[in-house]
Amino acid sequence: VLSRIVREGDRVLVPSNYIRDILLSRFAADPGSVCVSYVVPDIETTAGAIASYSPLIRDILLSGRRYIFYPSTVVETKNHLRLAQAIKLLKQSAPDMMLVLAGSNRDSQLGKELFRYVSAHELTQNIVHVGFVSEAEKTSLYQNAVAIVVPSIGESFSLPIWEAFACGCPVVASTDRDIPEQVQSAALLCDPASPEDITAKITMVWLDIDGLRQRLIERGRARY
Repeated sequence: VLSRIVREGDRVLVPSNYIRDILLSRFAADPGSVCVSYVVPDIETTAGAIASYSPLIRDILLSGRRYIFYPSTVVETKNHLRLAQAIKLLKQSAPDMMLVLAGSNRDSQLGKELFRYVSAHELTQNIVHVGFVSEAEKTSLYQNAVAIVVPSIGESFSLPIWEAFACGCPVVASTDRDIPEQVQSAALLCDPASPEDITAKITMVWLDIDGLRQRLIERGRARY
């Protein structure tokens, strides 16, 4: 079905040149009909009143504790386990390091595996899962984070990257697939297969080496 749509469609809109090249090579599509269209939705950047937030999110925001944010359903492509491995490495030099996870599927098989790892490596104070969040809560979490980290593998368009750009949150993102094309120079890129490289890139933002955070914020807003 996909092959026929691609070959017979008057116009086929794709979110990146990476996907366009795949369609042209795999389905012998007409190069003139496959068009790249960066479709980025309008993103709400006004935070709500903290008093209306869930107690857990209020505690995080009011504690003054610095954190990394990753809003994502727990599925294979989101690469949560390697990110947890990176936090374990980071904890050695930054004991107060905190990763805030938002999203569903904590109780899935993969989610249970992730939190068994968290428990086994004494990371329960460093990795906090807040579950579903409202748009206002998510905006506040972006705006107060040291950075978001998106270490995805096998993902195409990543909405959290664009939400972070809009909210003025620095981005550490995967080198996989077309994410580098999305972010261009507006994010710090990491190898999603290497907890050590994820660690190194988070550390650069965490320590704000040479004013890196502000540069990423400015580039992200310009890219958005």
